[in-house]
Amino acid sequence: MTLAEDEAPLTLRWVAASDCGPLLEWRNHPQSRSVSHNTDPISPSIHDVWFERVMHNPDVLLLIGERGGERVGMVRFDRLEPNRWVVSINLNPDFRGRRLGAQVLRLGIEWLDQRHPGGVVLAEIMESNPASQRIFSQCGFVLEHQDGAWQHWMRKPA
Repeated sequence: MTLAEDEAPLTLRWVAASDCGPLLEWRNHPQSRSVSHNTDPISPSIHDVWFERVMHNPDVLLLIGERGGERVGMVRFDRLEPNRWVVSINLNPDFRGRRLGAQVLRLGIEWLDQRHPGGVVLAEIMESNPASQRIFSQCGFVLEHQDGAWQHWMRKPA
């Protein structure tokens, strides 16, 4: 990646069918699996069924972050109630360590706030995942409580 590509603005777009394979690769990366509820690799057939369901579910908002024409990460919002969401993020392993997680999350929250104002956003983060804790804290989330190895964070509407 050139310096110019690294300085290109980060943008979000709706997920497309062509994102199915890369999302599976990111999800199955050892770093991603180590901080997931399910640490087992996901098979392509199970992922394809999940992806198809998500693509057509109005209660799931799946966005892809791009910079310089490359996918850098994803942010997903799952609606729990009319104005209550659970968020998850995952970065392309090739872009980890570049401080893009908070940018992807921040853009995702702005996107959600524009379309669904006043929503509460929740996140579940492993106690052993300080990088995600930092990202969510930087984006206005606060730790509400802990249940075993999982921390429950919340961002209230502004």
